This record gives sequence, structure tokens and C-alpha cells, in this order.
Amino acid sequence: MEIIQEELVEKEKPNILIVDDIPENLFLLGKTLQREGYDIAYASDGEQAIYISRKLKPDLILLDILMPNMNGYEVCKIIKETKETADIPIIFLTALSDSSQVIEGFNSGASDFISKPFNIPEVIARIKTHLDLKLSRDMNINYINKLKAYNKELNEAEKKLIDLNNSKDKFFSIVAHDLKNPFHGFMRLTEVMLVDFDELTREEIKIYLQEIHTSAEKLYKLLENLLTWSRVQIGKIPYEPEEITISEIFDSAILLFKENAKSKKIRIQNNIKNDSKVFADKNMIDAVVRNLLSNAIKFTNIEGNVIIYTENVNDSEMLRIIIQDDGIGMNSEELSKIFRLDYQLIRNGTANEKGTGLGLLLSKELVEKNSGRLELESEEGKGTKSIIYLPKKPH
Repeated sequence: MEIIQEELVEKEKPNILIVDDIPENLFLLGKTLQREGYDIAYASDGEQAIYISRKLKPDLILLDILMPNMNGYEVCKIIKETKETADIPIIFLTALSDSSQVIEGFNSGASDFISKPFNIPEVIARIKTHLDLKLSRDMNINYINKLKAYNKELNEAEKKLIDLNNSKDKFFSIVAHDLKNPFHGFMRLTEVMLVDFDELTREEIKIYLQEIHTSAEKLYKLLENLLTWSRVQIGKIPYEPEEITISEIFDSAILLFKENAKSKKIRIQNNIKNDSKVFADKNMIDAVVRNLLSNAIKFTNIEGNVIIYTENVNDSEMLRIIIQDDGIGMNSEELSKIFRLDYQLIRNGTANEKGTGLGLLLSKELVEKNSGRLELESEEGKGTKSIIYLPKKPH
């Protein structure tokens, strides 16, 4: 409340509009009020009064009742029916004493009456009273509006915090669940090998070791993504954008997953031109491309295809990079939830590869950190397009 009062106290001195068709009255009253420290504006008829009140929005209006063309009652009604001037207090200046005319004045929206000829101390006292009332009302309205705004912000912040906590709880339960699986695999396989070691053939030992290695790979990838994701959340991952050649990023990723693709007889077609460049952090985009290419291979059928290419975006400084597969795809409901932290799409790859979906969340955040965006287009049974938008030049 003290802050709001200070704001209003520091406001410029009150402005009063005097409306009278007799110049002598305007001059006399205006000079008197100026000596009291008020800013004064003048109008000599109703139309002028309405125009000035809308432009100036004075703190108070002294309005003569008996004026030609448009009397004070009519002027008062128009001012009070106009949203931006409705709260301005109006005091009628009148020589009338009939009670019915006084009632009509109040009905038209007037706050008070001052009788002619003027009693200057009375005029000043009434003006001060109504200005004080207006100041108090304005402070209350301002205070209430600020309280409403603060409450709205608090409610929105509370809702976001609740949603975030729920999402984080769900996310960490997913991670905890997915961490258990490879560890259970380790424990089960090593237990079998320890118990039956003397009876196992070399071929059986090799099979078990292969399963252990697969579990270790999955666990390492999960931990790598989780650690990177957590560093992004707390702003600890370095962001060092530079001009990078996209084809080089994909050449490295394709080489990394060459054996995965070969084991499923998947053809990877890299159509990215050597001169395709973006301005981004190389390490982050490396991680994005690895995750998306890994997903494409994972969900592409045996002897399927993965095609990589770029497109220029019309009237934009962005480059569109597409990783397209002809794999199992997703339905519209799955696609609409795929980037939600509280949603886990549990699907094995076409060769029973395991995954958590964390790679997609991480990729989205890394792309956005580079002033880009990540979109997915997919159709069940027909495949998926992972579409990366990245800036060609520094912003």
C-alpha cells in the first residue's frame, strides 16, 4: 500500500476543468484556484467540455448548468457514460436552488453543487474534499488492481510449479525404472554365469557376454543423455556457437551407427550438400544428430531406408534438416505427446532395441538452445520425419 501511495503522491498537481459560458466567471474562479496550486483548463460550452475531458482526463470538473445549446445535465451524462471519463468527479456551478433541479443534477452523475455567487473558501473546501476522495478511490482501485495482478501471477506460478514438479516426478520415475532394467540384466546374467560357469560352453559364455554388453551400451547411453539433460536444466552446459558444416556432423554419426544399420540391412542415404552450414554449438548438434539418427535406425524395418537431406526455408535465415525413415511411425495421439516430460512412449525398436524417449527431450532442448526448433511428422506404419530448424547465421 505504501508503494502505491508514494506513486500517487508523486503525481503532478491536480488538474481542474472549469466549464462556464461567462468569461468573467472562468477568469475569477480560474485565478483563485491557480493560487491554490491547481492546474486549470477552460471550456466555454458543452461540446468543448466533452472534448477536453476526453483528451485531458482532469481530476475534477466544475460545470455550469445553464449554458446554451447543451446544458450541464446533458454534458454530465455524456461524460459519465464515457468509459475513460466516467470516474471524474463533477461539481455543478449553479444559481438554481430548486430541489428537483438538484436531484436531477445528482441523477445525471454530479458529485456536488456549488452555489453562485461563489463563496471562495467554500469552493476551495469542496474541491479539496472531492479531490481527496478521488485520490483515495484511485489508490484503492490501483491497489486492488495490483493485488489482482499479483494474485494472478502467483496462481500462474503456483500452477507452473505444480505442473513442473509433477512432470519432474514422473520423469525421474521413468528414469529410475529404465535404470533398473539394465542393472537387472547385469545381475541376472552375471549370476547365471557365476552359478553355471563350469558347465557353460564357450558359445554360451559369448552369448551372455553379448547380452551384458548390450545392457551396458543402453545404460551408458541413458546416463549420458541424463547427465547432459541435467546440465542443460541448470545451465551448466557450455554454449559455444560457430559456423559448422552439417554434412560433417552426419558423416560422423553415420559412421558411428554403421554397424547398427548394417545388422538390419538398412540403407542410409545422405543427400546433404557439403556447403550446407549452420551457426550453432557443434557438440550440442552432434548429440542431437546422434539421438535422432539412432531413433531412425531403431524404428526402421529390416531392409528399410533412412534418407537425410536439407531444405531452405522461404523468407527465413533458417536451414531445415530432415531425417526421414520408412519405419513403424506413430499415430496422432502418440505424436501429440511425444515431447511431454510426463509422458513415456514405451516401444521397442524393430529388432527389439530398447529406449526411453529421453533422447528426444534432450534433442528438443538442445536445438532450442541454439535458437532453432525440432518438429516430428509421423504416420503409423509409414515412417517418421525428424525436422531440425537451425539458423544459418548469428542472431
